[in-house]
Amino acid sequence: FYLIGATLLVLMSLIVSFYWKISLHMVSIGGFTAIMIITSLILRIDLSWLIAASFLASGFTGASRIYLGAHSPLQVYAGYIMGLGSMLLLLLYMNI
Repeated sequence: FYLIGATLLVLMSLIVSFYWKISLHMVSIGGFTAIMIITSLILRIDLSWLIAASFLASGFTGASRIYLGAHSPLQVYAGYIMGLGSMLLLLLYMNI
């Protein structure tokens, strides 16, 4: 399911990038965060420290993209929400 989700995120990012610049860094780290959340829920193991580290890394990555002038805050937020939301929806839907 992870590979299907990653492929869909790449295709969605490609389509969005034709019309608007979106942060691919944030799409990927949002997808990773979703994988950690889903893994914790499905396997019923405590990955709270890894999920917290993932959120922290997401913040640092987004802040660095904005600080370097590579993206606007809206592009960073949109990338993260697209990555996190798409993977959460796909993996929760496919595993139920």
